[in-house]
Amino acid sequence: MTGRHAQADPLMFQPPLVDPAQDPIHLSSSLATAFLGCPASAAWTIEARRGQRPFLDGCEDPHGDLIARKGRAHEAACAAFLHAQHGPPVTIPHGPHRARSEATRAAMDRGVPLIHRGTLASDLWLGHAGFLVRVEEPCPSWAWSYEPWDAKLARHARPEHLFQLAIHGDLLAGPQGRPAQRGVLMLATGTEGPDHRALPFALDEVRYYVRRAAGRLEAFAAELPGDLTPDPCGHCDACAWLPDCEVRWDEADHLCRVADLTKRQTARLKAAGVSTLAMLAALDTSVPGIGGQTLARLTQQARLQIASAASGEGSYERLTPAPGLGFDRLPRPDPGDLFFDFEGDPMHPGGLEYLCGVLWRAGQGDGEGDPIPGHPDLRFVAFWAHDRAEERVAFAALMDFLSRRLAASPHAHLYHYAPYEKTALRRLASLHGIREAEVDDLLRQGRMVDLYRVVREGLRIGERGYSIKKLERFYMPARTTQVTSGGASTVVWDLYQRSRDPGLRDEIRDYNRDDCLSTLLLRDWLEAVAGPGRPRAAAPMPVPSAPETDRERSARQAREARILSQAALVARLTEDPAHPDAAARQLAADLVGFHDREAKPGWWAFFDRQERDADEHVEDDECLGACAAAGKDWIGQEKGSLTFRFDYPAQETKLRVGDAVYMAATGEPAGTIMALDEGARRVTLKRGKVKGPLPDALSLMPGGPIDSAVLRDAIHDVGTDLASGGTAFPHIRALLRRDPPRLTGRAPGAPMIALEDQADPGRLLQAAIRAVCALDRSWLVIQGPPGAGKTYTISHLIAALVAAGRTVGIASNSHKAIDNVLHAVETRLHEQGTPLKVVGQKKDGGGDRFEGRGYMVSETRNEALDPGIAVIGGTAWVFARPELRASRDVLFVDEAGQVSLANLVAMAAGAQAVVLVGDQMQLAQPIQGTHPGDSGVSALDHLLQGQAVVPAAHGIFLSRTWRMHPTLCAFVSAAIYEGRLEAEAGCARQRLVLGADAHPALKPAGLAFQAVAHAGCRQRSEEEAHTTREILESLLGQEVLDRHGRRRAVTLDDVLVVAPYNLQVNLLRDSLPEGARVGTVDKFQGQEAEVVIVSMTTSGAEEMPRDAAFLLSRNRLNVAISRARCLAVLVASSGLLDLVAGSIEEMRLANLFCWAESYSANREADELHPFAQNMMMFATRQSDHDLEKSYLIRAN
Repeated sequence: MTGRHAQADPLMFQPPLVDPAQDPIHLSSSLATAFLGCPASAAWTIEARRGQRPFLDGCEDPHGDLIARKGRAHEAACAAFLHAQHGPPVTIPHGPHRARSEATRAAMDRGVPLIHRGTLASDLWLGHAGFLVRVEEPCPSWAWSYEPWDAKLARHARPEHLFQLAIHGDLLAGPQGRPAQRGVLMLATGTEGPDHRALPFALDEVRYYVRRAAGRLEAFAAELPGDLTPDPCGHCDACAWLPDCEVRWDEADHLCRVADLTKRQTARLKAAGVSTLAMLAALDTSVPGIGGQTLARLTQQARLQIASAASGEGSYERLTPAPGLGFDRLPRPDPGDLFFDFEGDPMHPGGLEYLCGVLWRAGQGDGEGDPIPGHPDLRFVAFWAHDRAEERVAFAALMDFLSRRLAASPHAHLYHYAPYEKTALRRLASLHGIREAEVDDLLRQGRMVDLYRVVREGLRIGERGYSIKKLERFYMPARTTQVTSGGASTVVWDLYQRSRDPGLRDEIRDYNRDDCLSTLLLRDWLEAVAGPGRPRAAAPMPVPSAPETDRERSARQAREARILSQAALVARLTEDPAHPDAAARQLAADLVGFHDREAKPGWWAFFDRQERDADEHVEDDECLGACAAAGKDWIGQEKGSLTFRFDYPAQETKLRVGDAVYMAATGEPAGTIMALDEGARRVTLKRGKVKGPLPDALSLMPGGPIDSAVLRDAIHDVGTDLASGGTAFPHIRALLRRDPPRLTGRAPGAPMIALEDQADPGRLLQAAIRAVCALDRSWLVIQGPPGAGKTYTISHLIAALVAAGRTVGIASNSHKAIDNVLHAVETRLHEQGTPLKVVGQKKDGGGDRFEGRGYMVSETRNEALDPGIAVIGGTAWVFARPELRASRDVLFVDEAGQVSLANLVAMAAGAQAVVLVGDQMQLAQPIQGTHPGDSGVSALDHLLQGQAVVPAAHGIFLSRTWRMHPTLCAFVSAAIYEGRLEAEAGCARQRLVLGADAHPALKPAGLAFQAVAHAGCRQRSEEEAHTTREILESLLGQEVLDRHGRRRAVTLDDVLVVAPYNLQVNLLRDSLPEGARVGTVDKFQGQEAEVVIVSMTTSGAEEMPRDAAFLLSRNRLNVAISRARCLAVLVASSGLLDLVAGSIEEMRLANLFCWAESYSANREADELHPFAQNMMMFATRQSDHDLEKSYLIRAN
């Protein structure tokens, strides 16, 4: 069995069960999801349904009957549950679609509580709803309405499930006059307890994404393309048409057959006229955009694949890499060597490592593990996990096993193929907060050997890829297990989770065991190919290879003492699961190791880059790879330092002038970037003479993370107090517990602000002052949406506290944010005639600093931090210092949405109460590590638990923006703030005054979406830069009205240009007029302009350099467009809207952009979305109800 047949939707690929002449062929949600993944797949399915091409025979699925039986049983159990809740259902009988649709409508007209297997249809669409459940909410057709429920034999919701619910929700617009607002999935639990769990979804969270996909499919189906030869894509493994594509690719000698050829490289080759594998093999010229070494590797790969195909036998060539690479990475074999492999489930929320197998050669008297058929000298053990709790137990058992076996064999190694296993160990240690030292020891001692790196650096094989399956023809017979790939393993795991059939688990175990066996046999084959008499990788080094210096010894001893102290504290905090504060104590325990976990990915990346070659450094945009000395005079001098000029091949890099960089081969400091000319592709480094010269060829990389010892120590103090039952930090305990804020004279849980005060800005401010002054060793949140006067508000609060004799701290991640608040506070104090000193923190290097009427202090001048000073500003590193423990009466944390919970706890140790000021719907602090529980989230995310607006009992929501025009505010409010944000009345007067020649993307006010066609763009798009320039130049010829009715010309200062990546920012700066305000969104938080232009840059999902959560972040979009007073223009490829969502969260992210595009198109025209029009038109033909009662489903 293969993954594609196991995953394929059986309804999608079966011939129609009715005569198309009697029952028209409809579009469906399964067809729409296939279309999103691959339009060709959808086209061929439509043609087959129309009788225009034969259906593929596919292959027999040995598990199909089992899953069908389990599915029917699960649906029956869900039906019984709903029967008990709502009474007996009306089950719609089988028959023609139209008859079923009419019977469903009749049942709804009667108001029956529960409809089973109802059919919903329009002219084009058909949906079979598992259940339609009546809810007591009126709709235009009746005094009740319906929402779709569906039973799914899966433990976790998947995008296709929610897509189907949303389609059914919109199809309900036909009979009931409006779409369903909610849908529910009834998922299998896979446990001995309840047989299902009901998971509700607000369909608005995905409705616009689904409608866009549906509309595109309608247009596509109306005029199918004649000849389609798709490129390989993520849909292939789930597609029954894959064999047909493979034939086409072979016949076309398609470039997709070349091993490790990227999409960008393919596009550049095609642009140079190279469109087949044979043409690439014969290429003897350069190709723009592809480095010489990379192109040589690709042409050699193509030649070798052609030769291998011609001979019919596997072929390979040995390479001659630099010393220490390739075969030199192989250590000497040892009888205690271990070979291991993970199987992971990417569809589990957060991913689940459900199996790790370990194989070894058993010695005399070794009774561990299970024997392997055909290999009497080998043993195998499997570590299983069915959920997150079991994953923790299995990981602990795995690490105990590995540690014990390797300790018994000091020269043994742990072999794996590809980086996944190393990444999984790191992630599991961080996620569960256990066995972190053991994993670090494995890495530090060089115990792990990645055979993939040996192969890639030492061999070139004539195969279409370098997966271990492609190599097996050289050293083992073909596999006989039913599971033949990692994707198929995940499919069978999903089937096992649904059915709990032990035979399925055995299939997965056998597949994993064969992977481990393959790793061992690959190692043996590589030893034979390498031959004797060559350099060997170093044996494991449990101790340093050279004597420690005093400084190294001191650092090691301090580190070891800290690890022991942290472990002891964690044990104390977690020793009593029944403790009333068990949850808060567990969270505190998780926070104890936060900064160590957060630093690890940076250090891992630092060391991982030292194992990579120059080609990989070129592809890594954190680096500057394959730099070569620029001519004979590449070395110079400047003020006691040496300078080094290097040329580098075409690549994208985030390195900037002033960055300290390191040699990627060794990790040694290379110097500081003195100049970087991206046009000439030349970099100049400055380096102290005493450090000596640099090599004439190198790759550059960034350094490791900054030190956070003072923060760790503060968190340790808080945890120690909590473990001792002390009361030194009651406000932090309340934060960890999420207790409602305590205010003197106010009952816990009562609203912070009376409803009548919320509507009036003056009364709101006075009520906020009363609340903050009444804060009793507790916390509260002030949520300030864009333009809501956050800084103005808190400056009044701080001035009131100072007037009452209280001491105040002002903290934030950003020196600029601190300075901004300090200036506002000083202005308030000056206005009220309060003579006192305000202290700010000087940023090292003379950057942003506070220079008001008070005076400056450096963070190293402890004597200046007199506890009697009324107002002190600084970062977490200031307030976490031990001499400031509990020294501030109230600490204001500005931009608290960007402050991690760990940093909040550290800085809150310097105060007795905390006011968190910020907006969890704006930018968050980037988190690098993997952290257990809530320990890795921001302070506001922990306290508000996903709520878009702070509850009235927990804080104050500033509900009026003084920035955005009402049309723009309406979108931001509905999409981000639950409709709670309003524009101040004067904002309605501000608008652009456009001439007849204005760019078509421009409108007087609101939100505009300008689609730009491009492909292959990751972090740089010339097409979008060109369009942005056109829009900006057009703006400079227009006028603007401000909130006071004053009219003037638009200038460069009136426009912000925002891009997600530094590479696009640099391109825009080069493309736009000098003086244009261009930057990433984080640089502009807190700023505003009449117009904002947002260049999204990336062509589509496959080009995203990071995951969709970065580029399509709701928070980032909110910050970007809400900088605008009048108009925000989104410049983007439509490919971003057509994302193939791999998760429910990605659907939600894409939905927001689809909503923005729909809002832009339909806001002023007051038009229907085409898909919604189709639903409503069908409703008007089918329904006899009074249409004057209906209201339209607007896409805005």
